[in-house]
Amino acid sequence: MSYKFYVCEFTNKKYLNPDPNKVFVKFGITHHRDVMDRFNPEIEDGYSKNYNDWDIKCKFSFVCETKEQAEAIEQKWLTEVFPNPGPTKVWVEQYLGLEDNNFYYNNTGITELRLLTIKQSKWVYYTLHNMKKETI
Repeated sequence: MSYKFYVCEFTNKKYLNPDPNKVFVKFGITHHRDVMDRFNPEIEDGYSKNYNDWDIKCKFSFVCETKEQAEAIEQKWLTEVFPNPGPTKVWVEQYLGLEDNNFYYNNTGITELRLLTIKQSKWVYYTLHNMKKETI
């Protein structure tokens, strides 16, 4: 089974982003051929899925030879480039001004979101697309 490393942008449809110059970005891995199947509630894969409040767009994906390779790429972005704790790691509910700090508890992956400036997100996509070109 092959795995994909992916990057998606999440936009909340229910609550206004306080800073329109920033976007939520998720770095992750999946075994699905179509990354968006990872978030589809009709596809049973062991993940709790409740993304009705979110508009999700896949911005990048890369097929990896092994799950370990996909995980290594994901961890690089989540721990080295945009670490937790760090300035890009926010509590989503607090950032959006919700009273319930666990409102998105059942949305797997929400806790891994990074809040990036538009400039940072463009740099991420540029860097990843160049990495992909070098491996082809």
